[in-house]
Amino acid sequence: MFKIKKIICGLSALALMLGLTSAPSISAYSYNHTFRQPFSGCADTTPSKVVTDSPYVRPSVNATQTTYCLLVPSSITVASSFVKTGSTSKKSFTYKSGYGGKGTKLRMNYYPSNANFSTYNVYGKWEP
Repeated sequence: MFKIKKIICGLSALALMLGLTSAPSISAYSYNHTFRQPFSGCADTTPSKVVTDSPYVRPSVNATQTTYCLLVPSSITVASSFVKTGSTSKKSFTYKSGYGGKGTKLRMNYYPSNANFSTYNVYGKWEP
């Protein structure tokens, strides 16, 4: 009886680990853009995606500091905090009051933080 319980516990733990490790990759979305001068009009926006409880951006490359935010689809209404980063660390967004509800969609907007920049490429994963 003790051996069966150990096997069941082991299988349960394995199933839980597989579920937890695969969950972030299922819901994260890719982005990729090369910024070139002039600064005016160089922002990029991703397609709209369904929001989650843990919105973030995680650049895959160290680059010139870039500003990220979440927008309401088909508008320029900002639905989150602004995140500025030039590193590969995961940065979380905070939804503004009234945004981020279950089943709604948002898109990510991003642009160079400084108007004086050299051409650079930024890419990574994000989640609304």
